[in-house]
Amino acid sequence: GSLARGEFVGGHKSYSKLHTKLVEQGILLEQGKQKIFTQSYAFSSTSAAGAICRGAPTAGPIAWKIKGTKKTYRDWEAENLAKDS
Repeated sequence: GSLARGEFVGGHKSYSKLHTKLVEQGILLEQGKQKIFTQSYAFSSTSAAGAICRGAPTAGPIAWKIKGTKKTYRDWEAENLAKDS
């Protein structure tokens, strides 16, 4: 049910191919001007997930925020790695 941009407008060839593949597989379907995920999909990185959702290359570790906060995924990950050390 997550939303993504309706088309890939960035110049990154591999993310553009991934976007096309997800559409062809029915994982992304048109919903008005946007696309909607019809099922869960495990991306290889936060940047890949961000690029598909945004429709252009994205620095995932700083673009994704922890819900309800301004904390980036990168900061959250660093804090959790420090706890495990």
